[in-house]
Amino acid sequence: MAARATTNATARSRTGQRLRRWIGLDYEEDGVFRPVRLSLAVDLGISVGIVVLVVGSFAGFIAWLASTQ
Repeated sequence: MAARATTNATARSRTGQRLRRWIGLDYEEDGVFRPVRLSLAVDLGISVGIVVLVVGSFAGFIAWLASTQ
Protein backbone atom coordinates (compact mmCIF):
# COMPACT_ATOMS: atom_id res chain seq x y z
CA MET A 1 0.00 0.00 0.00
CA ALA A 2 2.78 2.45 0.83
CA ALA A 3 4.31 1.93 -2.59
CA ARG A 4 1.01 2.81 -4.27
CA ALA A 5 0.67 6.01 -2.25
CA THR A 6 4.18 7.06 -3.26
CA THR A 7 3.47 6.21 -6.90
CA ASN A 8 0.23 8.22 -6.88
CA ALA A 9 1.95 11.20 -5.24
CA THR A 10 4.73 11.03 -7.81
CA ALA A 11 2.23 10.83 -10.68
CA ARG A 12 0.34 13.86 -9.30
CA SER A 13 3.61 15.74 -8.92
CA ARG A 14 4.55 15.00 -12.55
CA THR A 15 1.09 16.06 -13.72
CA GLY A 16 1.42 19.33 -11.80
CA GLN A 17 4.83 19.97 -13.30
CA ARG A 18 3.51 19.33 -16.82
CA LEU A 19 0.55 21.64 -16.19
CA ARG A 20 2.76 24.41 -14.80
CA ARG A 21 5.11 24.04 -17.77
CA TRP A 22 2.15 24.12 -20.24
CA ILE A 23 0.67 27.32 -18.78
CA GLY A 24 4.07 28.95 -18.57
CA LEU A 25 4.71 29.02 -14.84
CA ASP A 26 7.63 26.64 -15.07
CA TYR A 27 9.88 26.04 -18.05
CA GLU A 28 12.94 24.10 -19.04
CA GLU A 29 15.91 25.57 -20.81
CA ASP A 30 16.31 24.00 -24.23
CA GLY A 31 19.26 26.02 -25.52
CA VAL A 32 17.17 28.30 -27.76
CA PHE A 33 17.58 32.02 -27.10
CA ARG A 34 14.29 33.59 -26.05
CA PRO A 35 14.66 37.12 -24.71
CA VAL A 36 11.21 37.24 -23.05
CA ARG A 37 9.22 34.43 -21.50
CA LEU A 38 5.58 35.31 -20.87
CA SER A 39 3.00 33.17 -19.14
CA LEU A 40 -0.02 31.84 -20.99
CA ALA A 41 -2.30 34.32 -19.18
CA VAL A 42 -0.20 37.29 -20.35
CA ASP A 43 -0.05 35.94 -23.91
CA LEU A 44 -3.81 35.44 -24.03
CA GLY A 45 -4.42 38.87 -22.49
CA ILE A 46 -2.29 40.57 -25.13
CA SER A 47 -3.99 38.59 -27.89
CA VAL A 48 -7.46 39.47 -26.62
CA GLY A 49 -6.42 43.12 -26.37
CA ILE A 50 -5.25 43.17 -29.98
CA VAL A 51 -8.47 41.52 -31.19
CA VAL A 52 -10.59 44.00 -29.20
CA LEU A 53 -8.59 46.92 -30.63
CA VAL A 54 -9.01 45.70 -34.22
CA VAL A 55 -12.73 44.94 -33.86
CA GLY A 56 -13.31 48.25 -32.07
CA SER A 57 -11.47 50.16 -34.77
CA PHE A 58 -13.48 48.45 -37.47
CA ALA A 59 -16.75 49.11 -35.66
CA GLY A 60 -15.75 52.73 -35.12
CA PHE A 61 -14.91 53.13 -38.78
CA ILE A 62 -18.27 51.67 -39.83
CA ALA A 63 -20.10 53.96 -37.37
CA TRP A 64 -18.18 56.99 -38.66
CA LEU A 65 -18.89 55.96 -42.26
CA ALA A 66 -22.61 55.55 -41.50
CA SER A 67 -22.79 58.97 -39.82
CA THR A 68 -21.21 60.74 -42.81
CA GLN A 69 -23.67 59.32 -45.32
